[in-house]
Amino acid sequence: MKYVDTHHLNLSHKARTIIEHFRIHCKPKIGGLAKAMVVASSRLQALKYKQEIDEYIKLKDYPNIKTLVAFPGSIKDESGNRYTEKNINNISTESELRVKFDSQEYNILIVAEKYQTGYDQPLLHTMYVDKKLYGIKAVQTLSRLNRTHIGKTDIFIVDFQNPIEEIIKAFEPFYQGTTLVDKSDPSYLFRLYDLILKYRVITNDDLNEFAETYFKPRSSQFVSDLGKLYSIMNPVLDRFRNITEIQQDGFKQRIKEFIKIYSFMAQIVTYDDTNLEKLFVFVKFIATKNLLKENSLQIPELKGDISLEWYRLEKTFGGSLPIEEVQQPLVARDNLGRATTPEVLTTLSEIISKFNERFGIDIPITEADKLVVGTWLKDLESDSELIEYAQANEFSDFLHIYETRLENQMLRSLSDNLYLVEKIFADKDLKKKIMATAEFYYKWAKTSDLPPVTPETPSQNRLLFRQAIRSCSATYIG
Repeated sequence: MKYVDTHHLNLSHKARTIIEHFRIHCKPKIGGLAKAMVVASSRLQALKYKQEIDEYIKLKDYPNIKTLVAFPGSIKDESGNRYTEKNINNISTESELRVKFDSQEYNILIVAEKYQTGYDQPLLHTMYVDKKLYGIKAVQTLSRLNRTHIGKTDIFIVDFQNPIEEIIKAFEPFYQGTTLVDKSDPSYLFRLYDLILKYRVITNDDLNEFAETYFKPRSSQFVSDLGKLYSIMNPVLDRFRNITEIQQDGFKQRIKEFIKIYSFMAQIVTYDDTNLEKLFVFVKFIATKNLLKENSLQIPELKGDISLEWYRLEKTFGGSLPIEEVQQPLVARDNLGRATTPEVLTTLSEIISKFNERFGIDIPITEADKLVVGTWLKDLESDSELIEYAQANEFSDFLHIYETRLENQMLRSLSDNLYLVEKIFADKDLKKKIMATAEFYYKWAKTSDLPPVTPETPSQNRLLFRQAIRSCSATYIG
């Protein structure tokens, strides 16, 4: 297999695919600043990728595309020549490599056994994966793309090795709501198109009328055309208001999905059916102008399942609040005999929600590392002996046992998470914060209460939200 992975014919073909895709679809992103990472299966493959990609760039005489390579140690090629990342990249220190890639001169980084965890580069937009990824390593590697930057509206992954089922399997332990459609099936887009039009909110006449104005040549465009586009939307919004709340949620979800998938497929497939492009610009206009916001009913719309993933409640003020000399009391209604705790109203990964219920953004580790900590906590939750110990003892006695068990979890994962474990054991404050999860675990073990199962649809969420707010109402008596 190693012979195939590093063979000239294999890598030269992939190098051509990578550069042509990068040049057309990645490089123009983020205002022309987008960067890419190539994840190689071995140090030898990384070296050969560097050589093949550079050769293809030279052959095509493409300007403003330059590569760097990163791997630990040194390696010999078939001729006995020894290579290191320093002599290949003409650098003297590892920090110099990072500085070079941060600059606008270099935009493709080829890596092997390095920079797949703990590396933050907000301009990283596209990843080309030529390595088998399993479990937490898949999550950590692909998460290199999730750093935000002004103008970064999407990301892209080209995977030469891993089937979609394996990626879903890798993410499922960390995100209960993991959904990954096989977007490489061009026919899926046509099925989604039909589903959207079945709501009878958008008609073919709407699409044609909108496209007639939207696709006019620049020389024929007028300022009044924008007003015309908005006027075409008026009957669409009226029809949207007339469908049920559940249908509204389904419609919005479908058009969001269509925008994402069409943006993806348009990069690799040429569609002869112009109706797809018409629907895309139509719903993209709706989304960009936020035309459905006013119909979202009295509460803010949560952006996906992880809207609250790094939430933390902090004290921001202490002391008295002078208003007037004569203060009015706050009186609760008679039917509010005790406080009511509202249900959780959005679906969150159990591991992330538990970890972040105790901590927040002040923990100096990356999101990918927080997922690793989450796996340690998950393993402890299945430790029946530790649960029984918590149920039978005071917290002060339980704490020592918990810390020992959690340390053992860290040490067992040392080979995969060396940097993170070393950082935790070297930083007393960080270790103390992570060990403080004992308090949450202890309460959980005592009650055996897991987070409540939440409604499946946003409309059910809204109903429970309104009920919870009503039960918590209070009034000022003047």
